[in-house]
This record gives sequence, C-alpha cells and structure tokens, in this order.
Amino acid sequence: MGAATAPDADWRPEDAAPKYLDRDGRALAYATYGDPTGRPVLFCHGTPGSRLLGRLLSAAAAERGIRLVAPDRPGIGDSEAAERGIDDWPDDAAALLSHIGADEARVVGFSGAPRSRWRVIPSRPSRR
Repeated sequence: MGAATAPDADWRPEDAAPKYLDRDGRALAYATYGDPTGRPVLFCHGTPGSRLLGRLLSAAAAERGIRLVAPDRPGIGDSEAAERGIDDWPDDAAALLSHIGADEARVVGFSGAPRSRWRVIPSRPSRR
C-alpha cells in the first residue's frame, strides 16, 4: 500500500472556505450558509464537528430566509486554540455577530453544542 495523501482542496464546495474574525490575535473561523441577507441564526456545531456541518442546512435556511452563521469553536476546525473555557464562548459569539452586522440572532445547536448554546443565551439577552 502506498502512503496516504491529503485530497486536493478542489473537492471542497466553494462555501466551505472559512472566513476569519480576529479575536485579540486569535483567528475565529466561520462560514455563512443560506440566504446572505436573511435573518441571522448562530449555528453551534456538535462534538465532534465544525462549521462545515452548517452546510447541511444551507438549502433549508435559504428557503426560509435564514442566514446561518456557523463558527468553529476555539481549537476546532480552522479556529485557533485558546486558553478559553465554555464561559468565554458568549464573547466570541457576540463578537462574530457584531462583525457580520447582526443586531440580534437566534441560536441553534445539536449534539455537544447545547452546552455552548445555553451559555450564549442568558449572557446576551439582547441577542436572543
């Protein structure tokens, strides 16, 4: 058997390429799916998982006028690791929503995401 090689990046859909937000010198990767001008919904991926899981909901989000904002949590996917805990996640989420110009957003998550999802809601009531 030959050595395994990484696949070319060409197999990735165009919307899978991450965008980045600088969080105090740390890159927070994210992607948006669905309707680019739709109502924002913060997508908290599960464990394991990444922002790419949000792509599974892209067509449904577009049909419903939703802009799905899917970040990689610190140390996962293309986001840089950080000495941060789950209690720090609301600050990252709020910064990302502000970065994309969202005054408010709904939050959705599954699998290992409810822990991060429930941290965002009570700490940022204006972003419910």
